[in-house]
Amino acid sequence: MALKAARRLLHGLRIPKKIAVGMSGGVDSGVAAYILKQQGHRVVGVHMSNWDASDEWGYCTGEQDLQSARAVCKHLDVPLYEASFIGEYWTLVFQELLDGLERGVTPNPDVLCNRYIKFDKLLNYSRERLGAEFLAMGHYARIHTPPGGREGEIEGASELWMARDTDKDQSYFLSRVREETLKHVLLPLANLDKQQVREIARKAGLPNADRRSSVGICMVGRRKFDQFISGYLDERPGWFVDLDGHKIAPHKGIHLWTIGQRAKVSGKPEALYVVHRDVFTNQIFLCEGNSHESLYARKLVIGNCNWFSSANLSTMTSSSETVRVRARHQMPLAIAEVSSYTEGTFLVELSEDMYGPAEGQAVSFYDLKTDVCLGGGEIFGVLDREESYPAIAACKATRGRMDTPSGQVRCAEELDR
Repeated sequence: MALKAARRLLHGLRIPKKIAVGMSGGVDSGVAAYILKQQGHRVVGVHMSNWDASDEWGYCTGEQDLQSARAVCKHLDVPLYEASFIGEYWTLVFQELLDGLERGVTPNPDVLCNRYIKFDKLLNYSRERLGAEFLAMGHYARIHTPPGGREGEIEGASELWMARDTDKDQSYFLSRVREETLKHVLLPLANLDKQQVREIARKAGLPNADRRSSVGICMVGRRKFDQFISGYLDERPGWFVDLDGHKIAPHKGIHLWTIGQRAKVSGKPEALYVVHRDVFTNQIFLCEGNSHESLYARKLVIGNCNWFSSANLSTMTSSSETVRVRARHQMPLAIAEVSSYTEGTFLVELSEDMYGPAEGQAVSFYDLKTDVCLGGGEIFGVLDREESYPAIAACKATRGRMDTPSGQVRCAEELDR
């Protein structure tokens, strides 16, 4: 039954096709390759190396991932190619992460990796170097392409849909992939859940059938984030402050914290949570308890948007549209009104409070009634906090004064009081 569900996705392809499968070493990509081979396609595997282990002081699973990918491809009798995008990953993904953290925002490296590496560099490598007609990945999402659209015979935008298994749905991470690349991509796991994928892997005898799912920074792996990132960013000590701006305790840098995160402060019995970070004053604003109103918001400014259809962009810029949004993976979808704000940005007005939205976080948009993903962007601002808390609003005023040397001196004097 599970294999039949996967086949429904691919019934429109004329066979045989040459298809490259991104082989991460995990069970998902292994099953994707198996399904395609069962369909009669000419399958080749391609494994990406995006992290230089010689620069790594912590724990990286890169070598284990490669060995697992080799074992799966050997079992399936498909060739495995190895592609290195170390330089591209550093420039387009990891440096963007570091720059964002230093600016006091919370970038999503998985979203960046999908847009710039997996569904760009890897896709181009597969088509141009390996001669593949499609790139297949083990992501849980669906792609709908108009009849003939894959070969370019009929013009029409490809659509990204949520996966059948909503618990594993990864459309959030794919929401900023360029629409024009979707017609060259296959996602064989679209109609499956994780249990079915494991079942197929075991029946196929895949050597990684019971390998645990990967977590952590995309292509970097499983590790403690604060320890890892401290190897690349210097400490910038500052102060935890309350919502009135009064000092509570020192911290080692705003890059180690994000909105909604619990801050363990010595000598404070109550639970404190991060509300706001200001990169210019180097202050982190805290509140007591995770039910405090300052942690919730209803008005977000979204920028760097990617729309999967020009019609979606036209609708958003000409009038308001009721959609569903998600600001974290597996976060429940929230209903919101989206309208044009300033040039290139959009105002998202939520129908209910959202916990801990942070500048830099990825946001995905969905149709109100269907599973269609309309596109994605990133949070540029949280208007509720600036309007409700004078001390946080004052940080913006300070930010303007910091543009001049004399202003920097005055602000430094104020912060030392």
